[in-house]
Amino acid sequence: DRLRAELALTVDHLAFADLPKLWPAAWGGHARPWIVQNITAGTARDGQVTLGLEAPTDLSGVKVVAAGGSLQGDDVTIHWLRPVPPIEHARALLTIPGPDVIEIAVPSARQGAGQLSNGVVRITGLSVKDQSLSVNADVAAPVPDLLTLLRHPRLRLLDRHPIPARNPAGSLAGKLSVSLPLEEHLDFSDVAIHAQGQLSGLRLGGLVAGRDLDRGDIAIDVTADALKASGRAAVGGIPAALSVDMDFRPGPPSQVVQRATAAGTATAQQLTAAGLDAGGLIGAGTGAFNAAYQTQRDGQGEVRVQADLRNAALAVLGWTKPAGQPASASARLLLKADRLQGIGDLQAQGPGMQLRGRAEMVGDKPALLVLDPIALGPTQARGEIRFPVSSGQPIRAKLNGTALDLSALLAAKPTPGAASRDVTGDSTPWAADVAFDKVLLAEGGSLAALTAHAESDGGRLRVLQAQSGGPERLQATVKPQGNGRDVSVRAADGGALLRALGVLQTVDGGQLAIDGHADDSGRASVLSGTADLRDFHVRDAPAVGKLLQALTVYGIGEAMSGPGLAFTQLNAPFRWDGDVLELTEAQAFSASLGLTARGRVDVARKTLDLQGTIVPAYALNSALGRIPLLGRLFSAEQGGGLFAVNYAIRGPLADPAVSVNPLSALTPGFLRGLFRIFN
Repeated sequence: DRLRAELALTVDHLAFADLPKLWPAAWGGHARPWIVQNITAGTARDGQVTLGLEAPTDLSGVKVVAAGGSLQGDDVTIHWLRPVPPIEHARALLTIPGPDVIEIAVPSARQGAGQLSNGVVRITGLSVKDQSLSVNADVAAPVPDLLTLLRHPRLRLLDRHPIPARNPAGSLAGKLSVSLPLEEHLDFSDVAIHAQGQLSGLRLGGLVAGRDLDRGDIAIDVTADALKASGRAAVGGIPAALSVDMDFRPGPPSQVVQRATAAGTATAQQLTAAGLDAGGLIGAGTGAFNAAYQTQRDGQGEVRVQADLRNAALAVLGWTKPAGQPASASARLLLKADRLQGIGDLQAQGPGMQLRGRAEMVGDKPALLVLDPIALGPTQARGEIRFPVSSGQPIRAKLNGTALDLSALLAAKPTPGAASRDVTGDSTPWAADVAFDKVLLAEGGSLAALTAHAESDGGRLRVLQAQSGGPERLQATVKPQGNGRDVSVRAADGGALLRALGVLQTVDGGQLAIDGHADDSGRASVLSGTADLRDFHVRDAPAVGKLLQALTVYGIGEAMSGPGLAFTQLNAPFRWDGDVLELTEAQAFSASLGLTARGRVDVARKTLDLQGTIVPAYALNSALGRIPLLGRLFSAEQGGGLFAVNYAIRGPLADPAVSVNPLSALTPGFLRGLFRIFN
């Protein structure tokens, strides 16, 4: 009641485009039109195909019940998912292992700039209503071509999560698998795609906050639903272990569509090179960091950053931590559409250090940093820093608290030549208002109840108004004037102020008044003016001690009474360039001693070169100076005097060489006096 037949076909040489002419229309369903439409080029040869046919006696329907055979192909072009670029220049072997399957083996081919090998295209379900197609191949491709493929409108894998990379480089070696139903109107949601492999030498410019990802060695796994990647790379020049997860599936606005982590260690130099200047906070050693990023479908996202600073030396505002002591820092960065919106949960802990704060943004720029508390050793404060919205505006800071420790900053040794460096660059201007119950300065000194307002152009202090309520009763002002600034300092206890500022450690007491003008017309600012100090003592000064030892033959009487060498007044015209103090005819006197001084004190190199005149019996010289006619002969104020002695002090501040000339009183001083009498 049924008819059976066997059909044998032999193909010597045939264009693949003509293959449908030999394909029975009754066999293969959608496979026949798919092959017709998608194998568009190439030559078929050496083909042998057998088909077993079965039909009822009335020939109302013919069915393929058996099939077998093979067909060679050269330079074949296969479109596996139009309009994705096709597989080209393929060597292929088409086999028919049974009536339900066609396999096309592709030993080698090209997909764009990529190379395919060990490929297999498999069509199944030829004897039933619905057919499906699968493609499997080993892939070697440049990263730019891989990104182009993933961005293709037909695949849309990176549409929702684009990778904003510039100048991508590197290579992929892996496997590609695609399966889809053979339907005339195919939706991409019906396509199953899976690519996995190893990315080597990966470079994605500007990938992370504008920083390059480089030297990547990353394992990648991509499907139509998700992307997973993990491995190692350098981000902004800092080596790190990375992982990335992307979710391509549709979902609600709160759906987390991307997660990423990075972990590594970095030095201060590496952070600076990556554009993350720590501002001198991190010294020697390394800090270990861990960053976790996630973003939602609605664009909300965050980055949680943690840093272990045990192996790093830290320093800020005089507080220091050597490498080896525990310390940590953390922050939560708030994002919207991958733009930084603010920083919350900002914290740092260490021995004697605790910081907590937050930051607000305006647009993509920081606008406000609030810190409360600020605990850095003895410093106990709170404050805020407002950043400029546009260029040229100053950073504005407000700080207040119970104590501010500046002792370490003032005790730092100056660097020779530092004052001559150019300060007219592109530094950001700033303004600050501070109020502290106590400010710790050098050598155990301090200021009580200090309030101050200061403004800087980024290089020089342009405005200062400062006052303290302690026994020193400091009043200091700096204000612009002409080509520079006028400077005024008043203190009820000048010795305490000079010690606290680290200027002089050998002066006790005295009312201090300094008036001067800073000339800012050159690269280095030069302060010229006059310092006046009254009713003070000098103690433990090596240069003065050696000088007095050389003058013991004169007897200095009450000059040595009390704590140190007493002076009634010092008047010192000076010039100060930040490194060297130049004195021009400075004068100091008491009832028993008077002196003049001129020369240089190099503070940076801690050396001095001074010379002048000493009048051991200043009261006697002054009295003789008031006698009519003889006054000009004996006047100490005129730089002479009967008992005046010339001196010179040269060498290091700690141990200078001192020389005196006792007979000098009979030369310039005494003879100048005689000249004045008779002229």
